[in-house]
Amino acid sequence: MKKVFICLAIVIASIAFVAQKSHAVATDTITITISINATSSVLLDNNTWNLSGSSFNTSYATGPFTISNDGNVYSDIMIQGSDSNGTNPWSISATTGLNQFVLQALIGSDGASAPAASDFGNDGTDTLTTSYITATAADLGEATWDATPGTTVAPGSARDLFLYLSTPTSGWTSAVSIGSIVVNVSSNPL
Repeated sequence: MKKVFICLAIVIASIAFVAQKSHAVATDTITITISINATSSVLLDNNTWNLSGSSFNTSYATGPFTISNDGNVYSDIMIQGSDSNGTNPWSISATTGLNQFVLQALIGSDGASAPAASDFGNDGTDTLTTSYITATAADLGEATWDATPGTTVAPGSARDLFLYLSTPTSGWTSAVSIGSIVVNVSSNPL
């Protein structure tokens, strides 16, 4: 009987142990937020193009102007033209005319050879306006010359910019400042 009593006590103790209220372990979540100090920045190696002694109804080419991505994120190069400054300004346009000039741009790889005059504008996508144009392979790029776009430019990498100016067919004055060509970058999230 003593054995039965001990066995019964062990069974009751086991049932009491199993029947005890179990406690769940408390959980929580850690949310990690990272803010990278991203910098989109561009550096031009030269910012002047002097065309003294130029004429109406004439075209001029120049370059390269090296555009370096000196930021710390991949970037897209964007270029914008502007009207000229002065009393009798010239207007940037798709065609030359009275006080209207055409300014075209091509973006190529760093160290690219100069494009031929025929490479500018033959597809209609190289002409600058007063709005930003992103330098893709199709816009401001020329597959028959150098197919390196100005998009997704890695930090520390560079592209070469070449310009082609067609002066007005005629105008009120020949002494104007063409204004500025703005080169900008935006971060590219890949």
